Amino acid sequence: MELKRLEIKSFRKLDSQAKVYDLSVTDNHNFFIGKTQTLTHNCDHLTPDAQAALRNMMEVFSQRTRFILTCNYFERIIAPIVSRCQTSALTPPSKKEVAVHLTNILNQEGVSFEKQAIATLVNAYYPDIRRIIGTAQQQTRDGKLTVNVNEVIAGDSKLKIMDTLMSNQTGQNKINEIRQVVADAGIRDYTELFRMLYDRAAEYAPNKIPQTILHIAEGQYRDAFVVDKEINFMATMYNILM
Repeated sequence: MELKRLEIKSFRKLDSQAKVYDLSVTDNHNFFIGKTQTLTHNCDHLTPDAQAALRNMMEVFSQRTRFILTCNYFERIIAPIVSRCQTSALTPPSKKEVAVHLTNILNQEGVSFEKQAIATLVNAYYPDIRRIIGTAQQQTRDGKLTVNVNEVIAGDSKLKIMDTLMSNQTGQNKINEIRQVVADAGIRDYTELFRMLYDRAAEYAPNKIPQTILHIAEGQYRDAFVVDKEINFMATMYNILM
């Protein structure tokens, strides 16, 4: 699979009397820097070289521009940028809080439901709250929430992988099936999968939790450096299962 990288495409001065610049990067992200403008960006998707270029711009414009940098994975930001920022962490709501929120929505809309249906949606799509609510809406018929578990599993690669890990298949068959799931899903960021493997290790590897955690940690570490993350993830799965 070709590695998709987010890099700076251009940096140019706009036709304006003010000192305003257009920073364009891949994936249609365009940002403007000027006397009063701020730069907002999911900068954890920038390569280290692109972050170094951003750091230089922060120094040049620091006297008249305030930069607001957003990211999902703080550890991916290079140290020189972190040292120039005042960091704030936004803690997402817990699964319980999301379940309570969804329950309140359903009650307000007059939708009947079972607790297991709520648990299935939250476990499947957490922390994507919008997807949890959207899926609940899609699976509500005639004022009742009826979750098709097989449909939810089929539409979510994480659940497919867990379902395969918990099955009675041989290790080789599990590898083949997980490899197909990963390929079909077109996954590029494996952070959530590594976290899922760690959080639920007791479910699929109850007798070898320490070894499993070591394999996960090794795979997650390599993920930051390898060219093909899919191959690295499958190598991790092989180490865990075989």
